[in-house]
Amino acid sequence: METEDRIRELAEEFVAQAQARVTRLQAELVDAHQRIEKIKAELDAARQAPQRLANFQVKRDGDYQCPKCGILHGVQAAMTGSPGEHRLGRFQCDTCRFDMDVRH
Repeated sequence: METEDRIRELAEEFVAQAQARVTRLQAELVDAHQRIEKIKAELDAARQAPQRLANFQVKRDGDYQCPKCGILHGVQAAMTGSPGEHRLGRFQCDTCRFDMDVRH
């Protein structure tokens, strides 16, 4: 085989390898963009936390409000109380299911 033919053959193999990576790389790029958007949303929520705390209502319309939903997601969500054990009361968020114990 002549040198030029071998070089051409290897060049074609490199092209085939690159083409095989295209689909995988495109999928990785889509995943990366989705991850970037998720990080931006989390960053935005974290930046808003102090303002959300300033506006947070512990009790609204007679219902205790979930601090997790209020601070992390900026939504008002009621918590349902139930008796706990050993002088503790238990509250659970009706939206995110966050639960907490409170001493009585």
